[in-house]
Amino acid sequence: MECWSITVTSHHVHHTIINQNPVMGDFATASSWTFFNASTTQFIFHTISSNKDRNSHKMNHYADSDRKHPPRRIKETKVPHHSQRYKGYPTKMTNVGRTTLDTSFIRTVSKEEAPGIGSRFEPPTKKPRPEGRDDAETSLSVAQQQPRIANHGSYRNPTMKSYKTIERLIIGAYENRDALVSSSLSAFWTRASCLLDEETTGSSSNRVHHMRDKLSYFFHRTEDTLEDFGSNNMSQTLTAFGKIVKQGRKGSDFQVMFYDLIVGKSVASSHSIFLKIANVAVHRLSRYDPQALSTTAITFARIGLAPTLSDGSSLFDHIAFHSMRSIRHFNPQGLSTLVWAFATVQVAHTSLFNRVAEAALATLHRFNPQNLSNLAWAFAKTNQRSPRLFKKIASESIRYIGDSTSSCPQNIANTLWSFANLELYDDELFAASAERMIDSVSDFNAQELANSASAFAFFGNVNHAVFKAIGDEATKQLTSFTAQNLANISHAFAVGGVSHPKLFDKIASEAMCRLDTFNQQELANLAWSYAKAKEFKPILFSSIAEEVLQRLDDFVEPQHLSNLIWAFATVKHPHKPLFQAIANVAIQRKHEFSPQHVSNLIWSYCFVPVGMVNRLLHTFESVVLASIGGCDNQFFANVAWSYAVANVDSSFLFGKESQFIKAIQSREHEFNLEAMCQLHQFILWRKELKAEIPLSSTFQLSCYSAYIKREPSPSAFQDHVMNEIKSLGLKPREEYLTSTGYTLDALVEINGEQVGVEVDGPFHFAGQGQPLGKMTLKHRQVLNVSGIRIVSIPYWEWEGVVNRKDYLRSKLNLEQADV
Repeated sequence: MECWSITVTSHHVHHTIINQNPVMGDFATASSWTFFNASTTQFIFHTISSNKDRNSHKMNHYADSDRKHPPRRIKETKVPHHSQRYKGYPTKMTNVGRTTLDTSFIRTVSKEEAPGIGSRFEPPTKKPRPEGRDDAETSLSVAQQQPRIANHGSYRNPTMKSYKTIERLIIGAYENRDALVSSSLSAFWTRASCLLDEETTGSSSNRVHHMRDKLSYFFHRTEDTLEDFGSNNMSQTLTAFGKIVKQGRKGSDFQVMFYDLIVGKSVASSHSIFLKIANVAVHRLSRYDPQALSTTAITFARIGLAPTLSDGSSLFDHIAFHSMRSIRHFNPQGLSTLVWAFATVQVAHTSLFNRVAEAALATLHRFNPQNLSNLAWAFAKTNQRSPRLFKKIASESIRYIGDSTSSCPQNIANTLWSFANLELYDDELFAASAERMIDSVSDFNAQELANSASAFAFFGNVNHAVFKAIGDEATKQLTSFTAQNLANISHAFAVGGVSHPKLFDKIASEAMCRLDTFNQQELANLAWSYAKAKEFKPILFSSIAEEVLQRLDDFVEPQHLSNLIWAFATVKHPHKPLFQAIANVAIQRKHEFSPQHVSNLIWSYCFVPVGMVNRLLHTFESVVLASIGGCDNQFFANVAWSYAVANVDSSFLFGKESQFIKAIQSREHEFNLEAMCQLHQFILWRKELKAEIPLSSTFQLSCYSAYIKREPSPSAFQDHVMNEIKSLGLKPREEYLTSTGYTLDALVEINGEQVGVEVDGPFHFAGQGQPLGKMTLKHRQVLNVSGIRIVSIPYWEWEGVVNRKDYLRSKLNLEQADV
């Protein structure tokens, strides 16, 4: 701040600049013209202050909660008429009454020091530069502002708001560039962001080219004078820049020019204007009110930047600190948008979220539907669990859900997603949301349909009426679905176990047209969903395989690789190049896989054996042992079964004293039916190898009992084969249970030898001709343990022969004389 000291002696006026003195702090800030007596000399003080300074008491009140007494209001009176001849000065004065000031720092200037004494007083030709008014739409210069015209209520000089096109704005501001101050620059960028938002058509390249240098001038001028910006000017400029960046480069040539100038190489580069603003703004956060704090956080969040300052600290940590100090002054919108910003840039500041939760609980009844959904979304996105807060959010949200005028589909979808993400279920909330969706599902867009379906499926809350409504509406809107939406909604129906063939057919057709827009997770989830839902689309899976092979280096998450290969194995799609490529990557990165992913990976390669199985299993021995401490029961069953299928023994895993076997022994009473069936086949494998089985006889018997409980399911294909076998004079014993627990489709006796007949339909093969691991294992174990030779009748051979009797004679090694 600067102060003018004017000494009045007769009709001569002396003037000089006096620096701000601490004694004058409140007085100089609160006044524009001040008259007071000190001895016999009358001093006149003129102060020019920014809104920042005029509001300093208000901001200090927010920054320092211990300050209990606001500054004393000073009575304002009209200026005597004779002062109005000093044009350009404010037209009011302050009567300070009996306020006593220390005037020892003020000196009177001599005639020699102040030219012009003895003549009529002339105000200085150049006023002291103010720090900047905080009105974002101020005129080009404070010096240019004129008194208002009585009949029109506007300034003689145009404001930034008066420019209706971006081109006129740049030219007009550039013509007055010498008069620009920080508030003018802030107003320029604010107006520019609004005008750019209205740009709908392209612009002439020549016109844009001529504007580029002028625009660069404003940009660099802003960069160079950031320190002079008041708090509100800084916040408004930052908001304008963020809005321009958010608009991107997809609009007019002017939008491209502004974007390129502001962003440069990257918003996060060391020379970014945003980082410069952050380094300046951090020193002023103590003077920011709640709205300015949340606006600053939101702007950086919208451009996806959480700045690291020059001292190595995080701007968002500073925002959190100052926000927590004034948290009780935030309104509902401020609280919700503040945490929304932190969640958007993935800054999980636990202390801040805890304070926001406390403040929100006291005022949640004042939150509107959008505030509620934003608050829930932010906590869910950063995994900040607050059951008490979410219970109240649910009860408040229910009041709005039934009213389509107050609660929009986006609020409902985001709230449901948030509860699912934090695994916090509220029956009343989901019931009310289901009813609303059934009644008005057409109001929901693609993302809202996908997110809502995901939330319902996550909790197993399969309301078939809701899923049918969502599926039917989704088929109508699929062209507007993003890759993420397509992957998510298919995943939701798969997890919920809801069949909707039409939806899956249309998703497959839509996805194949733009697989290149799917990221790694979306490709993996899409494949997993179709496998889980038992919706096998060979063309879709082949297309996914080719897309994955082109981008295999981009698959950095082991989970995505594991899910992909599990999906291809589950639908029995033996894409050999994909299996080999993923196996090579998995071997190189074996220690990055979690126990579940190890289990799925090993199982997949043994279920559809297409090569590299032995190498993979040997490589993963150490990984399996290292995973024992953090795995579930299914892990042991999958691993044991897989090594049995591949017939790869390992003393490290299956020796009597191995940690793997000891872990199975300690969990004998915890395995489910499916796992016990797999372990039964593992036990048979140990018998094949004539190896010791370090499992209790009771557990072995339990596994056998579990295995034989499975009900056989004869097919029409099997009935046809059995009829043909009988026509050959044989007497097949159908659904024959062997000593191993396996059930054979038929057992026939030929020349004193018992021969098992297996009628193998499409579900026994991967593709055509590639037997599944479980089929190979059964044939091998029945032969090695029960001593029964198996004859397989594959479906494609049966369908391709003309004389089926001759075909069976050949298969069963029958001679003409034996029939």
